[in-house]
Amino acid sequence: MTAQNDFKKLVRDRMAKTGESYTSARAALFLKSGGHRKCKTCGSLYSPDEAASSWPHYFDAPYLYSQGVNDHCLACWLGVGPHDR
Repeated sequence: MTAQNDFKKLVRDRMAKTGESYTSARAALFLKSGGHRKCKTCGSLYSPDEAASSWPHYFDAPYLYSQGVNDHCLACWLGVGPHDR
């Protein structure tokens, strides 16, 4: 099962337990995790908000990191992550 599917299962479990909507349960779990996501390429935890505040120019052309922010850390998106060496 992928990390995304694991998270979806956690969301659905919370929905069943609390009666919250999917959106509410997802938001609560995301905040509980500190807003970090797991990179699908290298497995490291990263925060899209931290990347946006530290490196805002990567969200515009030519990089367009905003298109990959849900799946990959900035280093892997740029092709300089640990698996790109």
